Amino acid sequence: MELHKAAEDFVGADIPIPAKYSYIQPYMDKMVALPGTKFTELKVGIAREDGIFKSCDFFDTNVWFRGVIDLLSVDIEGATAYVVDYKTGKNAKYADATQLGLMAAAVFLLHPQVIRVKGLLMYVVSKELIMVEYEYKNRFKVFEDLDGTLHRRTIAYESGVFNPSPNNLCKAWCPVVDCAHNGRS
Repeated sequence: MELHKAAEDFVGADIPIPAKYSYIQPYMDKMVALPGTKFTELKVGIAREDGIFKSCDFFDTNVWFRGVIDLLSVDIEGATAYVVDYKTGKNAKYADATQLGLMAAAVFLLHPQVIRVKGLLMYVVSKELIMVEYEYKNRFKVFEDLDGTLHRRTIAYESGVFNPSPNNLCKAWCPVVDCAHNGRS
């Protein structure tokens, strides 16, 4: 979180990056150089009413999706927005750009004049970048892609039955020690 705060302060308020995070300086200089108006740690919300998506406040009672964008730069003249998420992981091996799609959908709702969102997962430690571009015509595709997952989760929350979903995190990280897949029970 300290690194995120250092990036936010530098891009949003021109506060120098602390020496212990000096390795992110080249990245942050490029972020400052992006065209458009900058927003840091922007809280976004999407409401879903009768199948229609609408922008809403992060804390609205009818919020259906909420997220925080590390850096958003909106270039109205170029009809382009840049969504950046800083990552401190050791590598991008298991990178998942789904969150960029979710943030892009929120940006399209917030700024209807934007026709293109360029998303970036910036792994500042391993110096890896994952770039994805989104077009207005496919702005809600991410929700279609997640429909099955969201449906299963809704059923689980309503029924109180959460079926195990074994994955690489089971053995070392899952707090459910009585699960057969945990490996620590």
